Amino acid sequence: MKRRLSHLSMGLIFACFSFTQAGAQEKTQEASQETSQENKPPAAKDEAQASVVIASMKNPALKPYRIMAVGMETYEEYKALAPEAPLYFKLSRRNGTKEAVVPWQDIKMRLASDEESKHIPIMENGRFVLEKNDKAYEENAELILNQRKSSFSFRPDIRTPGLPSHVYRMGDQHLNCKMTVDMAKKEAGFILSSLVTTFLMKINWCESKYQLFSFPLNDWAISMKTINSTQQVVQNFRGTQFNPAFWDKSISPDTLYEFELWSQLGKTRQQEIIDQQQFIIRSSHKKEPVITPLIKDQQRYQADSAISDPRFQFRIDTDKGVLAFANTNDRGELKLDQNTALKFGEATHYLQLAQKGLYRFTLDLSDIEKPSFLIQRLGD
Repeated sequence: MKRRLSHLSMGLIFACFSFTQAGAQEKTQEASQETSQENKPPAAKDEAQASVVIASMKNPALKPYRIMAVGMETYEEYKALAPEAPLYFKLSRRNGTKEAVVPWQDIKMRLASDEESKHIPIMENGRFVLEKNDKAYEENAELILNQRKSSFSFRPDIRTPGLPSHVYRMGDQHLNCKMTVDMAKKEAGFILSSLVTTFLMKINWCESKYQLFSFPLNDWAISMKTINSTQQVVQNFRGTQFNPAFWDKSISPDTLYEFELWSQLGKTRQQEIIDQQQFIIRSSHKKEPVITPLIKDQQRYQADSAISDPRFQFRIDTDKGVLAFANTNDRGELKLDQNTALKFGEATHYLQLAQKGLYRFTLDLSDIEKPSFLIQRLGD
């Protein structure tokens, strides 16, 4: 029941993050009327080129400055959570479990209103800085990318300098959450944000015990070390999302979480972890859970199973939940007699079958960096 409530409330919150605004298309069309860069001084040419590129993009990604300004105000109000962290925002595009590789030199952004347009530099990691701009606020200016709508997400990126990429500080993440929530409330409007608040019975969404807010890790994590002033505790961890317990007031903002990420392990350590696992197929039959162990044969893992469901759904997992595999195309569909490339991730796979019978599952881990899965029909 709790999980269902969590999913419903998450759906309401996701509805708050739409950044399509009425009149955005009209503003973009007006932007295309801007003058060319001819006769402009050299210092203005780069900005003019960015304006031309963005103006030619149909239905571009955009974000109202007023939404970003709310995040900036929240940062100032709760800066004590992360006193050493500067204010950055970030453009993000995910590719499965990892941050997508983006040619940032080709991504252009400007802050535009009906009266003026200003180029906003983007750093090599997608970060950017916004300054307080009362005029942009009054004129309802928008951040506009030379990329199509929904191709990137705009989010706060508060991070204390000097931390390794696989280490996260509780106070930093709490401030990220508060900024994200306040921006979402502004964007959603009073009615929808009030609905979510009523449902959660919590004005501060971050501190809901549903732990609705997760932060993406850049790879599959297999363990997490919690570090505070008195102790270090290592525990098993599974997945690519971190859900800090912001509701727990006993956790200091200075608490650190260090993740052991798959990509940071040497191949010897990766093989050691794989050799320790019992790989399984999780499925169900007549609503009853079914676990089918995969038997190891060198670096291939196989099992034979009778299937009668025309649409067979299953998960590729381990008995202790250390590793799990998803389809690289993110659709979950597998084809009979076709090798399917896998990646680490929690996902349900499905197979459309023309006839029931005995089928063989093969998980191939002979190349750790390129896992694959094959299903074959053996007979009736």
